Amino acid sequence: MSEFEADGERFSYNIIAAADAESEFVLEIEYSGGEEDGPATTTVSLGVSERGNATKEVVVGRLKEWSGNNPGLEVESFEVTERQVCRSGKHLGSVEQEEEVEIEVEELEPGVVPADVSTGDRVAYYVQGPGSTVYGYLTEGVVEAVSPNREHPKVESPGLVELDVGEQTKEVPLAWVVGDATKPAVQDAIDRPRPSL
Repeated sequence: MSEFEADGERFSYNIIAAADAESEFVLEIEYSGGEEDGPATTTVSLGVSERGNATKEVVVGRLKEWSGNNPGLEVESFEVTERQVCRSGKHLGSVEQEEEVEIEVEELEPGVVPADVSTGDRVAYYVQGPGSTVYGYLTEGVVEAVSPNREHPKVESPGLVELDVGEQTKEVPLAWVVGDATKPAVQDAIDRPRPSL
């Protein structure tokens, strides 16, 4: 998890890996009769996570419940949509001007041991290694498997990690892995994030 500032306020920023993201179906209601000029919209959870469970009966029940709780408002239209949370955050307070965030450089040093990574972890790594002048940038992936004894032709020390990098999987030496991509110092250093993960 990292943080960011907007209009003098601080917010947390959490990336949710695609493998961890949960879907839910919601009812989007367009209504009139409120204080707004023209139609307004609101969202109501249907309480279901599978498309087949978003039945007519569930929709009718939620519409009746919403109408009963909002007398004087008239439903103009509705849609049932699937929602998947991929980013989240909370308000942390106001920014203190004198506060400075220290980035610990040692966190960005590449090279981890098998015990440092597990299946499902989101990690940052150097593409083609930290010494590459062309591809030596930081990006991220989700761990699918760890092979502590396998070797890579460009690295002396053994140990590979198989990463989900979006449209494909990629084998990366543990020597090129920086570590947990959700740590603020690591997340801020990533040159090419993969929002689709």
